[in-house]
Amino acid sequence: MRGQEINMSNAIHMDNSTITKSDVWYRQFYVWLIIFLPACAVIASFATLYVAAKNPPELVVENYSSIEATNARNVSQDNEATRLALSAELNFGRTAASGTEVELRLQANDTQALPSRIVLRVVHSTQAAQDAMVELAGMAGNYAGLIRVPSGNYDIFIEDTQGTWRLTKRVAGQPATINIHAPGIAAPKPVQD
Repeated sequence: MRGQEINMSNAIHMDNSTITKSDVWYRQFYVWLIIFLPACAVIASFATLYVAAKNPPELVVENYSSIEATNARNVSQDNEATRLALSAELNFGRTAASGTEVELRLQANDTQALPSRIVLRVVHSTQAAQDAMVELAGMAGNYAGLIRVPSGNYDIFIEDTQGTWRLTKRVAGQPATINIHAPGIAAPKPVQD
C-alpha cells in the first residue's frame, strides 16, 4: 500500500512537470471560442442601442396623457357621424406632379348638416413623411381638389373644419373609388347625380 502512494505521488508530479507553455488556458482555441460568442452579443447589443437612439420610431406618442382625451374626442366624432348618417364616395382621378385629383360626394340624413368646406387627410400607416392634408371646398355635398396619395397602406380621414364629426377608412393600394360610411351605418347610400 505504501508503494502505491509513492507511485501516485510520482504520477502527479510527472503530470505537473509535463505541462508546457502551449497548454496554458489563453493559448487554447476553445477558450477563445467560448469568450468570442458572448463578446459578439455584447457588441451587437451596443450597436442596436446606437441605432435605436439615432432612429427613434415615429409611431410612439410622447405625450401619453393626451391619448385618453384624443380617444374620447374620436368616439364623440364617430358618434356624431353616425347620428348624421354620413356616407362618402371618394373618387381618385388623374395623378399629376402636384397631386392626385380627388372628388368627394358626401351624403347625410340632413343636407343642411353638410358644410361648405371639409378636411381630407391621408395618413400613411408607418411613414409620417407621406402624410397629406387638404381642405376641400364645395357645395351640396360635392367637393374637389388635389392631394398627394401615398403608396401602400394608409388611413383616410374626412372631417368637418370644426372637428365635430369624422369618417375614417383604412385603405390598401390605390383604388379608383372608396366608399366610406359612419360607424353603425350598414352601407353608404347610393350616390345619385
